[in-house]
Amino acid sequence: MKDKNSNTFSLGQILLALGFAFVLLVITLIKKTFPFPAFDVVSDVLSLTLLITLILIVQPFAQKFEKNPVDGIKFISIFLFALVGISFAFKNLIGIQKVGEFTTLATYVDVISANIYNLIYAFLLSIVFSIFLKILFHERGREAKVKFIITFSYFAIFELSRRIFELPNLLPQLLGGFQIILFMWISFRIPWVISLSKKDKYKVLLFSFLSILFSFLLQSPFVTGNAAEGMRYYSDLFFSFTHFYFQPFLIIYFFFVFGSVVFHLPTGEIYERRVTELSTLQNIGKLVARVFDVKEFSEMSVKIAMEITNSKSAWVEMKLSNSAQIYGRYGIEESEMLKIMEQILHVKEKFEGVHFKEGYHIDNFEGKIILIAPLVAHDKTLGLLYLMRDDKNYNQDEINLALAFADQIAIGVENSRLIQESIEKERLAREFELARQMQKKLLPKSLPISEKFEISALSVPAFEVGGDYYDFVIHEDGNISLIIADVSGKGVSAAFYMAEIKGVFQSLAKIYPKPVDFLAKMNDTIFEHIDKKFFITLVYAYFDLKRNLVYIARAGHLPPVLVKRGTLKFLKLPGAGVGLMPTHSFRKLIKTFKLKLEENDLLVFYSDGIIEALNEENEEFGYERFERAIISASNKCSSEIVRAIYNEVMSYQGEMQQVDDITIVVVKWKK
Repeated sequence: MKDKNSNTFSLGQILLALGFAFVLLVITLIKKTFPFPAFDVVSDVLSLTLLITLILIVQPFAQKFEKNPVDGIKFISIFLFALVGISFAFKNLIGIQKVGEFTTLATYVDVISANIYNLIYAFLLSIVFSIFLKILFHERGREAKVKFIITFSYFAIFELSRRIFELPNLLPQLLGGFQIILFMWISFRIPWVISLSKKDKYKVLLFSFLSILFSFLLQSPFVTGNAAEGMRYYSDLFFSFTHFYFQPFLIIYFFFVFGSVVFHLPTGEIYERRVTELSTLQNIGKLVARVFDVKEFSEMSVKIAMEITNSKSAWVEMKLSNSAQIYGRYGIEESEMLKIMEQILHVKEKFEGVHFKEGYHIDNFEGKIILIAPLVAHDKTLGLLYLMRDDKNYNQDEINLALAFADQIAIGVENSRLIQESIEKERLAREFELARQMQKKLLPKSLPISEKFEISALSVPAFEVGGDYYDFVIHEDGNISLIIADVSGKGVSAAFYMAEIKGVFQSLAKIYPKPVDFLAKMNDTIFEHIDKKFFITLVYAYFDLKRNLVYIARAGHLPPVLVKRGTLKFLKLPGAGVGLMPTHSFRKLIKTFKLKLEENDLLVFYSDGIIEALNEENEEFGYERFERAIISASNKCSSEIVRAIYNEVMSYQGEMQQVDDITIVVVKWKK
């Protein structure tokens, strides 16, 4: 849609330019019969408007040269050549005649020819002018634009003064000379020439010379002939802009470009070498990004470092484990290398301590110069890069390159270590995923269904594997045992104990359905086997469906919630965590709570992930919000209650990461 509008706008500009050109044709034809000064003013205004419109039309084409001055100068020389050609073609097609002191066009056909010539000339000039501005402002700041505005404003004031006032004979020449000084002022600094390659410098020399030549030819009566008079008749302002402003500007600017290129031509090779060095460093940087094999990477880097610093031999010593290892040895025998390293052991020891301020060390060994650069990553020395050559010392540029390569090698080694760590993390992640799948299988696949009650449950681990667990056992008489447990800690260890709890629960609950007996036997089983860093909290409930009774016992877990006749109560029963103490002490702390269940009674069992959920201000969800969430949803079915509580916690938590497992089990009595 955007492109369509853009094309429509360009077409509108073209039609507008043709409209201005047609009006100019009419004005110049009328001026032929009625040579009033007012028509000259109208012609000047219309020609200026036409030129501005054409400049706007050609902007998309000129934009291509904003960052490519070499091609820009080439196209300027091409279009200047076209201007020379069109001027030369029209110089004899336009007839002129003298009328008193004034020169005018001979016939109406000459007026039409002059209009065609000037329209083509204005179009080509708009292209040259637009590209020229891109080159003029390239790699220059606001100061270049300010200077350009000053030069153009000076020309406008000069032209206005010339038309309004009769200036003394010498004053126009003096004012024109100052205009030339302004052109030199804006053309003096050309920063983009320095960064050109030698090949591009030769191109700029050729095209800038051609641009100067063609600009001179456009000033010559031999090329323009009567075409220049046709332009003056068409619009005196347009003639002044081309002949007294823009063409001199082009000549001076490209003269400075030519001189700047000649001055910087000897530095071309040095610059290209710098580009090669930077390109090499860039390639090493790309290699760093995908390095896997430290040895292979080090060997490639050392070889390049040796070549670019004009060294005769090189090697890298790295301490990746407890012992140092040599990588990428080139141009030196192992025996000689070991001898040198033994001689300069004191330098190596200094690098392993406090770094030299210079970041490198140069030593002399039997007439050979050795440059040692540390491989430093995260303020830690991983190894040393050794470069060696004959008696010629290393200059500062070569030292800087060596240090740069040492940094790249260090980054590559560090990347390799990080990649290995990443691979290890991926392996652990796969193991966690496997454990998570196993954990899901430990939770009940289906929930008990009865006319007496409805049960819903939800468990969301904080990490890949959590320590929360809930389960049910349906006894032969139809009664049900329920457990919700939380293993201290997170991750695989917690999940391991969770699996152990499942086995204990499924086996013991069928034999010892009453809460105190079950918990005592469970503690007896767990206490001797659990790691002392872990313990288990849980709530156990036994539902007698025939008598509408529930027996609840708590072993250090969060108190269950009872909602009866619209009143909420936390069942804060005594009891210690499983596995913390011997069974004879543990049993004394356990008490059973007996409850007669009625229609719409609600029991909520949960883990501490709900109460301890944090918001962005690090404030806990807490018991009060938990109570409100339960009460507000208590009239709903059990599944909707579970979802309402969970959504309330997630909404409170916001963007904060879940820090603990969340488990909710809701039992709602029907009758």
